[in-house]
Amino acid sequence: MKCPYCDVEMKPGNVFGSDFRLKWMPEDKKLLLDFWVHHSIKLGENNLLGLLRRRRFKAFVCTNCKKLIADI
Repeated sequence: MKCPYCDVEMKPGNVFGSDFRLKWMPEDKKLLLDFWVHHSIKLGENNLLGLLRRRRFKAFVCTNCKKLIADI
């Protein structure tokens, strides 16, 4: 995949989470009690083996302009 910003070939890979699924949240929203994430988009797999497998989602990275592109 070519980077849409600088046209350099991007590297495919995965972004891994830890205990909890990664989420994207708009900048204008706040964490509830500085902990709970509301108004968010969940990223990554939703599987029953969450305790046995790390959460992850596929993404492409451009090492030239330091951009990350992922499908949600």
